[in-house]
Amino acid sequence: MRRTVGILALVVLVAAWGAAWGAPSLENVLALRALAFPLGETEAQIRRNLGTPARTQVRTLSNPHDPRFTDRITRLVYPNLAVEVFRAGYDGREFVTELTLTSPKHRLRGGLGVGSSRTEALRFLGPPHARDGETDVWTTESEYQELRLEYRKGRISQMQFLSFPD
Repeated sequence: MRRTVGILALVVLVAAWGAAWGAPSLENVLALRALAFPLGETEAQIRRNLGTPARTQVRTLSNPHDPRFTDRITRLVYPNLAVEVFRAGYDGREFVTELTLTSPKHRLRGGLGVGSSRTEALRFLGPPHARDGETDVWTTESEYQELRLEYRKGRISQMQFLSFPD
């Protein structure tokens, strides 16, 4: 009996450890909550975490819901990383709409990143929802967030996280 309780406790401990330290949920990955490096949600937070970008591009567009407001998209380009921040003109809210990683330096918690094999990606994320040539695609149920992994010779060459504003 004592041995059974000890084995059961060990199984529970290993399961809890796996849940805490294993691969993050797909939802957390798609929502950028599984990055192994600080990013942030606003342009100011990203600049504070990553420093001055090598290049900045800004474009504006009319808000699709109310043309009286102008939205802004700022693209911050760093070596091997680019991030776009959308700023809604009607309330000033900011959020990341695109993150593109092209270096093994920036990874997800759990280790998945550029250079990882497709086999590792599938083990980490589960089967993709779609395949586009050499690119696997995972999406949220709402289809507002998407992860695209592009492969070269069976290894991830680019990770692209997309979030589509309503």
